Amino acid sequence: MGFSEEGKRFYRELKEFVYRHIIHSFPVSRNDGHARRVLAGIFRAYWDNPRLLPDYVLLGVHEEIGVRFLREVPLNDVDREIAENYYPRPAFVRAIADHIAGMTDSYCNDEYKELVG
Repeated sequence: MGFSEEGKRFYRELKEFVYRHIIHSFPVSRNDGHARRVLAGIFRAYWDNPRLLPDYVLLGVHEEIGVRFLREVPLNDVDREIAENYYPRPAFVRAIADHIAGMTDSYCNDEYKELVG
C-alpha cells in the first residue's frame, strides 16, 4: 500500500532534515573521524600482535581454521606461526573484525587507550 503522496513528501522532508542537521553535522562528523581512528588503531594493534587478542578469540581461530593455539606456541616460533598460518587466512581477519564489532563503545575506547595510548 505505502504512503500517500502527502506522506511521501513529509518523509522526504524529514529524511533531508535528518541528513542535513544530524548525520552530516559537525559534531557527528567529528565523532565519525574519531571512531575511525579508534577502530583502525585497535585493528592494527591486533593484526601486528595477535597475542593481544583475548584467549577466546584465539581459541576460536584455532578451532575454526585449525591453526595452532597461539598461547601454546613456543615464544621463538610465534612470529613464524603468525606469518605462515594466521596472516594468510581471511578467517583471522574476520575474527579480529568480529571481536571489534562486539565491543561496547566504552570497552572499545578503553581498549584503544590500552593498546594504542
